[in-house]
Amino acid sequence: MPAPCTALDCVCTGGVQGNCDTGLVCCQDGVAIPGGAGTCQAADACVPAPCTGDGCACNGGVLGNCDAGLVCCQDGEPIPGGAGTCVVEAECVPPACTGEGCFCNGGVEGACDAGLVCCLTDPSVPGGPGSCQTEEFCGPPPCIENGVACDATCGVDAECAACCSGYCSASGLCDVVPEPPIVCTSAGCACTTGTEAPCDEGLTCCATSDLPGGPGVCQAAC
Repeated sequence: MPAPCTALDCVCTGGVQGNCDTGLVCCQDGVAIPGGAGTCQAADACVPAPCTGDGCACNGGVLGNCDAGLVCCQDGEPIPGGAGTCVVEAECVPPACTGEGCFCNGGVEGACDAGLVCCLTDPSVPGGPGSCQTEEFCGPPPCIENGVACDATCGVDAECAACCSGYCSASGLCDVVPEPPIVCTSAGCACTTGTEAPCDEGLTCCATSDLPGGPGVCQAAC
C-alpha cells in the first residue's frame, strides 16, 4: 500500500496528526483548519486571501483592491488614494448636504439639519427651492413700499401680501387701502327711488322723474 501523500500541495484533512510533512500545515482558503479538507502548504504561505468584497476595507488606487463591480469609496467618492471601503459604484455617492447654506426644497422632511429650516427663495412657491438657514436668518422677505410697482403675483385693486400696505392699487402700484366712498343720505342728497334706506331715518327719497327706480332727492316730505 503506497504511503499517504503528505508533501506540498497534497490533499489533507485538518486536525489529523502527520497529515502534512514537517513545516507544512493543512490549509484551506488561506486558513490552517482544525477539520475539513485542505492542501498541505508552507505555514507562512497559509494566510487568508485579502477581503475585496462589498464592505471590505481598501486603499484607493491599488489594483484588485475590490472585486469587479466595486469601487474603493471614501465619503461618497471613489478615491485615487487613501483608506476607503469597497462598495457598489452606484452606492458611492456623497452624503446629502443638509447643513447651513445647503440647497433644499421646501416641505421635504429632513432636508436640513436640526435647528435649520429650508428658507425658500420665493416664499410664494410652496415646495420651491431654497437653502438651509437658521429661523432667525430666514425672516419674511422685504415688502414693497408704496408708490413702487406691485409684485407680479398681485392683482390690481386687490389685496397684495408683497406690498407693505397689503394693497395693490388700480394703477398697479403699492398704496394705502382707499377709504370707502362716503354716501350722502341726509336732506337734499341725491338718492335712487325704490332702494332700501337710501336716506337718513325720517327722510324719504322723493322722485324727480316718473321712472320707477329713478333718481330722487332725500326730503322730509315729498
